[in-house]
Amino acid sequence: MRVVAILLILFAAAALPVDAVACNQDSVAAAAVAVFPDGTTLDLGKVRPSKNYKGEIRIANGGDSPLVIRRVFSDCGCTVADFPRGPIAPGDTAAIKITYNSGPRSIGPFVRTLRVETNTERRRNVVFVKGEVKR
Repeated sequence: MRVVAILLILFAAAALPVDAVACNQDSVAAAAVAVFPDGTTLDLGKVRPSKNYKGEIRIANGGDSPLVIRRVFSDCGCTVADFPRGPIAPGDTAAIKITYNSGPRSIGPFVRTLRVETNTERRRNVVFVKGEVKR
């Protein structure tokens, strides 16, 4: 009888994490989701050296909770992003404004990487800026 009672307690204890995982899945489903409706690449085309070029990448909240962009950082000092500091409501869209400085000695094709850190399950999203510097 004691063995049966111990086994029942063990089975009940083993079932607890399964319920906790199910609860976590529900909370993930209600989380914010970062969506890039126009894609993740800003193509500047052909640009001239020593000039600033501006563009934007749109980000939308495809989830049920507010989307917060915590920070955007670049692989190069020649690319800077300005992003909304406040939350993006579910269903709303905002713009990440990007400035690229081609520099005096930059000639040829380029691809710059920006990492967009958010409060979503996939914390870092990667976007690209590309083009070609021509004289």
